[in-house]
Amino acid sequence: MGEAIIAKSSFDIVKWLRQTDKPLNATGLWHVDNGLKAKAHRKANLAISRGIIEEINNCSKCGSGDWVVKHHEDYNKPLDITWLCKNCHAKRHAEMAADLTNK
Repeated sequence: MGEAIIAKSSFDIVKWLRQTDKPLNATGLWHVDNGLKAKAHRKANLAISRGIIEEINNCSKCGSGDWVVKHHEDYNKPLDITWLCKNCHAKRHAEMAADLTNK
């Protein structure tokens, strides 16, 4: 069984992850490298579990009910969510990447 981590914040966990010599799995690395995204995902998931945000089962763009996920336009606004199917979500991220390269 792994070592227990007692942390007061996600920053404590990141500090511990960076100090340990144990290899990180892909999820651990993602959380270290994408702190703002991870924090937004945690806040959104907590709001959904508490009933603050209603989980939607259909894509807000095309109406599909297949594999609907949360999309954040701005990770600084973790409760501002658009529900998109996996296809529309991929298209939206491609649009956002294209917007960044055109600036």
